[in-house]
Amino acid sequence: SAPTVTFPATGTAAFNAAQYAGNYAGNWTNTTFGSTGTSSATVTVNSGASTMSIVFVVTGTVLGTGGVNTTQGGSYTANGASVTNIAVPVMGTVTFAIDAGGNITASGTNPTNPSINRWSAVGTITSTQVRMTFTVNFTDGSTAVGNIALNHT
Repeated sequence: SAPTVTFPATGTAAFNAAQYAGNYAGNWTNTTFGSTGTSSATVTVNSGASTMSIVFVVTGTVLGTGGVNTTQGGSYTANGASVTNIAVPVMGTVTFAIDAGGNITASGTNPTNPSINRWSAVGTITSTQVRMTFTVNFTDGSTAVGNIALNHT
């Protein structure tokens, strides 16, 4: 009989933006300073146009100043979604990405608060939750850390 050759399946699944559509709500906590506030995200997806938008609201003393209420959006591909160097009130110049596996990376430079150089965050999004950790880098070299926990509502 002829020999059998088997090739293992490799690769990753394509980005499925539709699974993230809906409302997420929860809290953020700055564990360094013991501060907290509420946070929410509303994700809207247009699968036909391959676009998505996120309304992101954060209350409390965010980066040492007032809260955040911003809407950001753009197109996505099979690899994920990203926005680069967008101006966001309080947050500064922001770059944000979600890959096909739901891994989130975000960072901001030159936020409104002049004592902060930059901030960064990493985490994951699923159809049921968003979990992230963040680091704030101050101009004096110190840092603050915390987390964000949102559940699909």
